[in-house]
Amino acid sequence: MRKYLKARHEKYYKNSNFHLVADIAFVVIIIALFIAFILISGWKPKSNITLSAKALGEPVKSGNLESFELSYHAGKATTNNSLAVKLPDNFILNSVEPSESFDGSANTFYLNDLEKGSNGKIKITGLVLGELGAKSDFGFTFNCAECFGGVLQSLPYEIKSSVLTVSANLPENVYRGVEFNGAIKVKNNGPRELSDVKIKINDSWQVKGGNELSLDKIGSGEEQTINFSALTGSDQNSLPFSPDYYLNINNELLRQGSFSQDLNIKSPSFKVFIDADKKVTDINEDVVYTISYQNQADVDLINVKFDLVSGNSNFKISNWSLVSSEPKMEEQNNSLVLSGTLSPDQSGKFSVKVRYMAVKAVANQEVYFNLNSNYSLSGQSLRYSLASPKTKAISQFKLKSGAYYYSSQGDQLGVGPIPPQVGLATNYWIFWEVASGGNDLENLAVSADVSDDAVWLDNKSLLAGTLRHAEVGGRVVWEVLELVAQATPGQYKVGFSLGVIPEAKDLGKTLLLLQNIKYTAFDKFTGQEISGSLKNLSTSLEADILSSGKGTVIAAD
Repeated sequence: MRKYLKARHEKYYKNSNFHLVADIAFVVIIIALFIAFILISGWKPKSNITLSAKALGEPVKSGNLESFELSYHAGKATTNNSLAVKLPDNFILNSVEPSESFDGSANTFYLNDLEKGSNGKIKITGLVLGELGAKSDFGFTFNCAECFGGVLQSLPYEIKSSVLTVSANLPENVYRGVEFNGAIKVKNNGPRELSDVKIKINDSWQVKGGNELSLDKIGSGEEQTINFSALTGSDQNSLPFSPDYYLNINNELLRQGSFSQDLNIKSPSFKVFIDADKKVTDINEDVVYTISYQNQADVDLINVKFDLVSGNSNFKISNWSLVSSEPKMEEQNNSLVLSGTLSPDQSGKFSVKVRYMAVKAVANQEVYFNLNSNYSLSGQSLRYSLASPKTKAISQFKLKSGAYYYSSQGDQLGVGPIPPQVGLATNYWIFWEVASGGNDLENLAVSADVSDDAVWLDNKSLLAGTLRHAEVGGRVVWEVLELVAQATPGQYKVGFSLGVIPEAKDLGKTLLLLQNIKYTAFDKFTGQEISGSLKNLSTSLEADILSSGKGTVIAAD
C-alpha cells in the first residue's frame, strides 16, 4: 500500500494539487453517502399517537366476562380521531367505555379532537369462549387526519383456565365386567349461562348409553350432577378414569379441561352362570333357563335382584315366569328378588321359562336375554350383566293360499257365472305364495289334492320352481329348491286354474276345490324341517274380497 501511495504521489501529486484535492473529495463523498444510508435505514417518523393495551384480569378464563383496555397518547394535536377494533373469534361483546362514542355496527370509537400531550383510553368487556391454551388477539387501528395511514396495535391473550369445574364421585374399587354407578358434578363459576357442555370419558370404560355425556345448559353459579353407569373388561389391576370436558360452540368442541382418578379393578365377587334347555326353538315355544349364582366375597351381599332384557333387538320377551328357586325368590315389578341376604360362599339357583316375540323379520336370528344382576356390596351398588346362551330361531314360515275369481286389484281372473250355476262351467284361480319371516330355506314342497267336485284346467302362472299335476289321483305339487330370506314380495308364487260344473244334486251347496294342502321345507340356518297344513279351498272364495261368500250353487237362469 505504501509503495502504491508513493508511486501515485510521484505521478500525480508532486507537480499538481488537483489530483490530491479530487481524491480527498471523492473519499469524503463516499463516507457521507455511507453515513446517510445508515441514518435513513434506521429512521422512523415520529408518530402523532402512541398506543398501549392490556388485559385487566389475569388469568383469562373461558366462559368469563373479561375486560381489556387500550390507552392512547397524543404527541401532537390531532383531529377526526377514530379507533377501530377487530374482535377475536368466539368473543361475545358485552359492554364498552365510553359507550356514547361507540358505533357497534362498525366496532369503532369516534373520538374528540386531541390536544398535544392529551391522553385517553377505551375499555372493552365481553364473554371469552375458547379452548384451554388457545391464543387470540384484539386488533386496534387509530385513525386521524394527521396519522398518515393509521396507528396499529394488537393485544394478544391466552386462555389459561375455564369457569367450568368438573369433579366425580367414584368408588375406590370396581369389579371386572361389573357395572358400577358414578356421578360427575359440573359447576359453572362464571357470570353467564353456558350451553351444550360435553363430557367425554376415556375409552377404557364402557359407559351405559355412550361415553359422551351432555348438559343442555347450566346457569351462572349452578352445579349439576350427571349420574352414569359404567364397567370395564380390562385385565389390568387399575385404570385411570379421565374425562375431558368441552363447550360445543358452533359445532366445534372447545376443550375446557380434564381430571383423572385411578380406580382399582378387582375380580367380581358375584359369580353367575346360565344354561338353556334348547339350542333351536320355534318362536311360539318357551325356552327354559337355569341360572346358578354364588357369593365369593367375604361379606354379605344384600338387595340381590335379577332383571331379564331381550338381547336381540329384533325380538322382545313377550312373557316370562319363575319355574323354581332355591333359596326362595319373589317376583316384584318384573324382577326376581332374593329374600334376605346372600352370605359368603352361599350359592343359589333358579329357573325361568321365557317366550320371545319377533318384532322384525330378519334372517338367521338367535334369541337370548341379558341377565342384569343387581346387588349391594359394602355399601356400593353394583350391576353385573351376563348374556344367556343363544338359541337359534326357526323361520316363521308363512304360506298364503287362496281361491279367487277376481284379483285384489279387481281384475277378473275366472270365467263363468258367480255364484256358480247348475249345468254351467265356472273357472277359478288358486294362488300359493311364500311369505317367510325368517331364514334361508331349501326343498320347499307344497302338495294338495284336486277334489272330486273340481277339474284341472292346465292353466298356470309360475314365478318360481316347478308345478306338477298327476292325472291319476289329481295331486298337485309345487317345488322350489332354494328360497332366500330377503325375497321381494311375490318372488315365490304360483297360480293354477280349476273349474266346476255343478249338477242338480249340488244345488244349495258350496263345492270343494282343493283339499289336503300340506307343505314341508328345510331351514338351512337351524337345520330343522318345517312342516304344516292349510285350510281346504272351496267356491266360497274366502280370500277374494269381491267374491267372498258367493260360492253356493244356484239354479241356472
